[in-house]
This record gives sequence, structure tokens and C-alpha cells, in this order.
Amino acid sequence: MANDKNANYNSHPYQTNSWVNVALEHNKYQFLKDSRYGTGGYQNGMYIVPHKREDQNTYDLRKSKSYFNNQYKAILDAHYKPIFKNKAARTISESTPEQYRVIYEVFEDDADGKGNSIQKTMEQAAGCCKNLGASFLVVNNDTEIDSTIEDVLESRMGVPYAFIITPDMVSQYTTDSFGNLTSLEWYQQDGDKTFDKYGDTGDGTNGFPVSPNSIDSDNDVMIVGVNVDYWYIRVNGQVQIVSENAIGVLPVVRLVEDENANIIPMPSLYSVARIQNRIFNLDSIITDVSDNQGFSIFTMPSHPDSGVEFGTTKGISYPMESSNKPEFISPDASQLKTLIDLESSLVNMMYQAGVVNHLQRFQQSAESKEIDRARLNDLLGTFKTQIEEAEEKLMQIFGLYVGYDYEYQVRYSDDFGISTLSEQIDRFLSIDATRVTNAVYTRMEKDLADSLFDFKDETMKEEFLEQIELERSSVQRASQIDNQF
Repeated sequence: MANDKNANYNSHPYQTNSWVNVALEHNKYQFLKDSRYGTGGYQNGMYIVPHKREDQNTYDLRKSKSYFNNQYKAILDAHYKPIFKNKAARTISESTPEQYRVIYEVFEDDADGKGNSIQKTMEQAAGCCKNLGASFLVVNNDTEIDSTIEDVLESRMGVPYAFIITPDMVSQYTTDSFGNLTSLEWYQQDGDKTFDKYGDTGDGTNGFPVSPNSIDSDNDVMIVGVNVDYWYIRVNGQVQIVSENAIGVLPVVRLVEDENANIIPMPSLYSVARIQNRIFNLDSIITDVSDNQGFSIFTMPSHPDSGVEFGTTKGISYPMESSNKPEFISPDASQLKTLIDLESSLVNMMYQAGVVNHLQRFQQSAESKEIDRARLNDLLGTFKTQIEEAEEKLMQIFGLYVGYDYEYQVRYSDDFGISTLSEQIDRFLSIDATRVTNAVYTRMEKDLADSLFDFKDETMKEEFLEQIELERSSVQRASQIDNQF
């Protein structure tokens, strides 16, 4: 009987399909995307869970007053953007013929046919991967490699292009006995719109590829796939071959943040996003309580026929014979303080779970900051290696399309710059210039100047850094002369 009594404990009798349960598996990826950008249920309040005693009108009012203080994006950015702070060092074979060098340079500057460089494309893929658990870089080329250099430079003709498939777009995939991908299928927009090979529509919008979450009806999507033999679409569950896969290998590169046997691993920051969602709900309650404190309810003894209008939103009437005096009442202030303290605790918990405590504006010991940075640097270093390997695989596929092995190598900087400007200044001022080499001290001066000043161009920057070096050399010579006497 106990189970029957509590069977409807989690139901909300006053709300029907008016809120989104982010804990459900089919809501996971849309929830994570909304957590990153503040869209969806954060924008319209649908991620606010109604209270059991809340009627629809009260709940709608609370949703309308909700706001999203996005802590999650800052944490997410800290887990991949430092890798791309500096331009990666990319090399190809020195003996690469001019025609293939031009094709490579066009791809390096415009990897997706939309003007995004290969570095920017990899940064986008890394952001999707960190947020959603994985991303897939797919390479295609609809034109034979027989274009002239002029054609390549003017119209990008004959140059392969890459696009990103995220887990929410994936329809299905297959693997071999070793767990390697052998095919990938994803949802793509269809219908009366026409697309060029880059997914651009005639009306200037972009529709390739697309998440099924953004589609209004099943008629607007088709399933596109590729395996080692051909590109195809699925119509009513049946495969229809579109074209041959000219390179004979799967033109898909899977990017994950760490080695994982799962093709699409669980996103590592999912728990952080859930804490953000709890804070969002808590903030809406705090707003409601503070509003009720600001608009107190007047109470007074009154006769039923006094003509004074009462009600839970305007005032409360006590019987005339009661001993209560007229006064204003509001929620206990300690309740609001408890909620605010809980919110502060959850924010701290978010940054701890995200291994980015040092990003918060509160006192933290130098030792604690170093521990946090070391942990984050380890995560960034691991992810950096995955990104490098994925990019090199991408260029191997690119080489198969154009018919040339570029012997491509890429290395992203290990300098993730995980420190604040004030910390750089403090570190510099704490250094005794007489106890370090001139080269080391000059280098520190240059790094600090680079962080402090916003140079208009590289020439101005180089001139300023050269001036620092000359002044440091002058100081050193003067010191050497003084030491002789």
C-alpha cells in the first residue's frame, strides 16, 4: 500500500507539459547546448521545475521572472580555449609540389568552405566535444582534383571540405571487432530547400548538418551516411547509394577528450551543467521570496462588511475580536539568507567540480591555486594530444582526396597561460633581477608587456619588445661597470 500511496509523489498536478525534465536521456544533448549558450529552457524558463503546490499561473509568473547567470560557459571555455590561445605549428613535406601546396594552403585558411581556418574548425570541434562528449569531423569533396591553381585560389574548386557532426545529430554508427568506426549516419535537413555541397541554402541560411532537435517534423530531415564504400541516404529505412566513397576509407575523424572505448562517451562536464541547472531553479525561488519580502501583505482586524478589499495578494483580515494588531507580514528574512548561502555554496561546488577554482574571485592560497592549475593543465595537455592526433588524421584523409601524402604534423602550444594578469605582475615583482640571468628576466618583462598592452599591430609590438631588450642590456652593462669598482 505504501507504494500506491506515494505513486504520484513526483507528479505535478497543476502543470501539464509545461516544463522540461533535464534528467531524461533524450533531453541530455539539448540541455548541454542550452547550458552553454543560455538558450532553450534557460531562455523561456522551461528548465524551472514547478513546486507541487504551485498552480499554473504562479509557475508561469515565476518563469517570466527567471534569469540565467551562466557560470557553465566560463568553466567549459577554460577546458579547451587555452589550447587554441596560440596558433599551432603546422608543417608539411618540404618537397610538396606547388599545386598541392596551394590546395593545402587554401584548406588551411578555409577548411569548411565557410571561411573558417583549420585552427578555427578544430577549436569548434573541441568545444562541441568537451560539451557533448565527442565530435566527428567528416571530410568530403564533390569535385575532382583537376582544377588549375587559379581555379583553386579564386573559387576553392577541387579543395576538400570538412564539417562537424555532434552526438545529437548522430542517427547510428557501426564498428568493427576492434571498436573502430566503420560507418556513421546523421540527420540532415531536407524538404523543399536546396543545398550546395557546403550546406548553404539559396536564401543565405545554413542547413548542413542539422540537429533533429531543431526540426519541426520528420518530413524535414533525411538520414545521410558514409562508410568505406559509398555515401548514401536512408529512405524509409532503406539505403540509397548517392555516390562512391572515392578514397576507400571512412572519411570521419572521431574527437574525444581522452581515450575512451565508447564511441560517444558521457560528457565529463555533465554534472557541472546539472549544478548550473539547480542554481537556475534556486535563483528563481530567491527572486520570488525577495519579491514577497519587498511587497509585504497588510493584516488588520476587520468586520466582514467593512468594505475593505482583502485577499492573499492585497491583505489579510482578522476577526474584529482577535487580539492581533494591524501590521505588515512577509516571509522570514532568514529563509532568504539560507537560500542565498545555498546558492553561493552551489557556485563554489560548480567550480570545484569543473577543476577551475582559481577562476573565482575569492581568497585562495597560492598552494591551492597551483594544485588547481596543475590538475587543469593535465586535462588540457591530454585533450591537446587528442586534438593533434585528430587533426593529423583529418589531413591524412585530405591527402587521400587530393592524391598526395603531405607528411602533415601539427603541434599546439603547451603554454596554456592559466594565470591572471595580477598574478603575472606579482610574480614578476617578486623576482630578484640580480639572481636570475638577463635572458630570463628580459623574457619575463616581454611576456608581462605582451599581457598588459593591446598593440595595434605586430610591428608596434616588436618595436616595444625590442626596446625592452635594449634597456635591459643597458642596465646589465651599467651593473657590470659598477661591479668593477
